[in-house]
Amino acid sequence: MKVNFIRSFFKKNYVWKVPSEKNDTSEILGKSKNNWMQYMAVISVSTMSIASGAFEMWLSPALPYIKSTDFKFQVSSDQISWIVSLFNIGEIIGFLVHPFFINRIGRKYTLLASAVPQLLASILVFIAENVTTLYAARIIGGIGFGAGSIVQNFYISEIAEKDIRGRLGAFPALGFLIGTMSILLTGAFSTYDGMNLTILSFPLIFMVSISFMPESPYFYLQRNQDEKAMKILTKLRGVNDSKSLELELSKIKEAIIEDKKNKKFILRNLIETKRHRKSLIIVAILKIAVAFSGARVIAMYFQVIFSYTGFTLGPQYIMLIMAPVVAVLIVPTIVLVDYLGRRLIILYSSIACSLGLFIVGFFFFWKDHIDSNDINLFSWIPLIALVILDIGCIALAATAGILSVELFSIQVKSTALALLFLEGQLLEFLIKLTFENITNNIGIHGTLWIYCALCFGVSLIGFYVTPETKGKTLEEIQLLLD
Repeated sequence: MKVNFIRSFFKKNYVWKVPSEKNDTSEILGKSKNNWMQYMAVISVSTMSIASGAFEMWLSPALPYIKSTDFKFQVSSDQISWIVSLFNIGEIIGFLVHPFFINRIGRKYTLLASAVPQLLASILVFIAENVTTLYAARIIGGIGFGAGSIVQNFYISEIAEKDIRGRLGAFPALGFLIGTMSILLTGAFSTYDGMNLTILSFPLIFMVSISFMPESPYFYLQRNQDEKAMKILTKLRGVNDSKSLELELSKIKEAIIEDKKNKKFILRNLIETKRHRKSLIIVAILKIAVAFSGARVIAMYFQVIFSYTGFTLGPQYIMLIMAPVVAVLIVPTIVLVDYLGRRLIILYSSIACSLGLFIVGFFFFWKDHIDSNDINLFSWIPLIALVILDIGCIALAATAGILSVELFSIQVKSTALALLFLEGQLLEFLIKLTFENITNNIGIHGTLWIYCALCFGVSLIGFYVTPETKGKTLEEIQLLLD
């Protein structure tokens, strides 16, 4: 009964079209008769993003406990900065490790394997009796989530149809938001151990969920198992006649064969080939903009920041306001990726990020340097600004993630994504590690204004250099980049 309800919810009643002379796959199918299986698969792999959001942001609600004199072991301010940052070091290791598995055991089983260090890290957090164990937990967790997140992007891009690939590619960003909000709310209303049990439960849910999902058809085609690939593609596209998918399958095979011809010197090919180099520059620019949107570092220090605003409600009640508002507002933003296109979402989301950062920075500037009494009457302003910031950051990160898997061919995608994720995590590591020191020297308003200027300036560059990929197949996008 439950499956039928989910299936009917995602079913698309498209009108079937007569094939054109070009014999385009989308024309043959008139868009898929139903695509509920694609949605279910993406929702399943996005549960890993929920686990990632909860684990990465765990320190924010954990800080009051860790800083307390009654905590089971002492942790200094410098050690807290390292606990925050070491997760990104682990992610870098995970990004570098994933290529050894993704084409050997497949996307699905690499995702399952990545859940093992995720689970181990959550257990270590729960049993930690010293800061060294927390360090190890953050690094191990980073390895699992780092490897898993990059394979997750592969999987989604390879199973999704071009007409819905944008919105499906945004699901992990929504999942990360849900995970972040879940751990902040749990931490506010539960005990320290209760919060740790929450982050322990998410990898288990992910492991069970992904076990029932199909492998990517690309993986089977790479191993010349065409029948298995066709069977999975038929299931994903929701059609009974496999012949209608022969053109799509043949196009994928052609792309794989072409990529195999150029498999040697992948790194050199990534730099020397115009379309690969162009793609690398575009996504690298967007990754810089995402890093300086500041959302993740602000989330880490959320309770500390709001303790300075003078807002009458406690952080736990603020989260009760923010969580549903952001979740409701981000859904139409995700849908718009496939209607407005990637470029406009980059522009609008960067404006939202910059506006949120500027307003929060201005609030603290007024409070610290002009009038700390009158500004308390407007202590609700940072709440509104952070909602705007969160929506903009999620949309910007989601769009950058979509483009990172759309712009690269299969042959260089793994290497390119590893380099780009390496760039993103190094930036986040440095931002998190230096946030407190910079804030102590120039004030929180100065830090946020620097983020504001960098995020908006870099996003504008990204907007001008990014091609529009909306409604195009992965093969068509490669032609667009030449």
